[in-house]
Amino acid sequence: MIYFTKQEYTDINGTGKRPICYKHKPVGVISRKELIKRVASHDSKYNEGDVGAVLSQIEAEITELLLDGYALNVEGLARVKLGLGVKDGKEKESVEDDENRHNSQSVELKSINVNVHKSFLAKIAAKAKFSYAGTNLHFEQQYSREQRLGMLMDFLREKHCVHVPEYAELVGISRTQASTELREFASDPQSGIVSNGKRTTLVYTLA
Repeated sequence: MIYFTKQEYTDINGTGKRPICYKHKPVGVISRKELIKRVASHDSKYNEGDVGAVLSQIEAEITELLLDGYALNVEGLARVKLGLGVKDGKEKESVEDDENRHNSQSVELKSINVNVHKSFLAKIAAKAKFSYAGTNLHFEQQYSREQRLGMLMDFLREKHCVHVPEYAELVGISRTQASTELREFASDPQSGIVSNGKRTTLVYTLA
């Protein structure tokens, strides 16, 4: 059973309505150890040590493949690809530049993008059953916009980049508002925030 809640979030477009989004309410979090135990319990031919060793080997192999420049396509599950960006302090290039200012020392790994295959999503969706688990009537904002920008700047000085879900969790607002607010920050030259990438690779960094 999949539990969900209704969450009221801020009316950022000024419609006068009380918009609602649906949020998954996890019943718990499965650790690596628990996952290994569950996999081993499904087939007596493999004990927990066997499953743990295979999982560790898969993790090590994926790491090596990514470091060797491969993208990973696990059919029926997900695609894994590296998300790159320019190091902090390096000036960004444009296609109009007369010279190539960046080399391998200017680029760094910003994220690892995992895109779930539609077939895997469809497999779960076909069996999913939902149960209503309540409504949060008010999405209270603990911080002002100015405070949120300050928190974002502090976060980026330490972590160098932020995704929309990270920002939403950091300042306690909905993902919809977080996405809109980050775009507004990035479009304001005075904010000190810029965006890099598109869609699943979109991150925000210090200018």
